[in-house]
Amino acid sequence: MSGAPCRACSWSHRLLLTAGLVIAFATPAAWGHPLSPGLLQLEELAGGRYAVLWKVPAATYDAVRLSPQLPARCQELDAPAKSDDGVAIVATWVVDCGTPGLAGESLRIRGLEQSSTDVLVSVIGLHAPPLNVVLSSVATAYVVPATPHLRQVFVSYGQLGIEHILTGYDHVLFVVALTLLVGTLRQLLIAVTGFTLGHSLTLSLATLDLIHLPAPPIEAMIAGSIVVLAAEVAVRGRRDTLIVRAPWLVTTIFGLFHGLGFAGALREIGLPHAATVPALAAFNIGVELGQLGIVCACLLLGVIVRRLSALEPLRDARLAAYPIGLIAAFWTIERVVAALSFH
Repeated sequence: MSGAPCRACSWSHRLLLTAGLVIAFATPAAWGHPLSPGLLQLEELAGGRYAVLWKVPAATYDAVRLSPQLPARCQELDAPAKSDDGVAIVATWVVDCGTPGLAGESLRIRGLEQSSTDVLVSVIGLHAPPLNVVLSSVATAYVVPATPHLRQVFVSYGQLGIEHILTGYDHVLFVVALTLLVGTLRQLLIAVTGFTLGHSLTLSLATLDLIHLPAPPIEAMIAGSIVVLAAEVAVRGRRDTLIVRAPWLVTTIFGLFHGLGFAGALREIGLPHAATVPALAAFNIGVELGQLGIVCACLLLGVIVRRLSALEPLRDARLAAYPIGLIAAFWTIERVVAALSFH
């Protein structure tokens, strides 16, 4: 199996890209990392009082559509202080929920049932580990339990990891271009493993604040990595380049950049103070599951394409390579401009 060409991988990814690129050209181009969840954080102060932080993406209708609904017994002690940094609208205020606090009470996000934005709810107690849960259009409310469970952290951050890789279209295009480039199933598994090791390392280091790099140059390098892979796929025949000879080495290096991109999204969400490592591990596992899901879907499509002669024109890798390269080149230029203007 290690020496047989991965035809199913190749054909399937061309079909996947044909559909994906239709969507690509029909949506805004600045699409690299659409994961911008809202955040409702309640941090216990003393005497049943909580500092409330509400953050929602500014560039969507959700900025006016979504609003938190706290328990009826939680009374505002001051008017919300609002700010807009162009990326998110942030409001902070203090509420008094009485001696029982929030235990057993329901936290709801109004308007979430009509929204595609997820909201991370974080409850930070004085004498208990933080509670974290992701609310969405299918689960718009959360009942605060008296006893927190670590399982909630794994489920919530694992879900965010899966969503980030599946909706981070630059990462998706990178994985697709990689599978188009690699010739055998064995090489594909090794290359994907290298990518995983690379982004897992920098994701962990950056999220734990052990390394600090500005986001605009990183985003430009991520887009550039896609251009490089697409250019190799578009060439007739295989050249004797480092990417062809040792794709695992190149994907490991590129994975370092992508991991920093993942970390930027995770930093926006925040990690629970008392469960930082489990939350980070769950997010990373979620990213890997999403990545494997893309590969498996392509393999399945490959079987379909191989069996249907009518789809034979889709077997030309350039049908996918050229659009991938053009989109990634546009992102690269856009992000290089942003990096040059970054202060």
